[in-house]
Amino acid sequence: MKKSKTDSAILIVLLAGIFWSFGALVVRFIEDARSVPWQYLFFRGSTIFILINIYLFIKEGKSFTKNYKKIGTSGIIGGISLGLAMICFIWSITHTTAAVTLLI
Repeated sequence: MKKSKTDSAILIVLLAGIFWSFGALVVRFIEDARSVPWQYLFFRGSTIFILINIYLFIKEGKSFTKNYKKIGTSGIIGGISLGLAMICFIWSITHTTAAVTLLI
């Protein structure tokens, strides 16, 4: 039986949700997480950036850099919003309970 692209996309989205849900657990296991949130954010963001660029390089070759020129205003606003959401998530998880953070 041949899988459609939709089935693959659903599987990838579900796996991404499972992996992202471990964020609160990882931060909770950091000893004295309040003192290192910026280091965690840096390495988390760097890892995501590198993995996305490796994927784009494998998928599109050297021409993947042209995608950065096509981002546009909505891409910039989306990127800034995701960055702020990541920063707020880490700040929230280090200053309140994981349950409250994940509820919001």
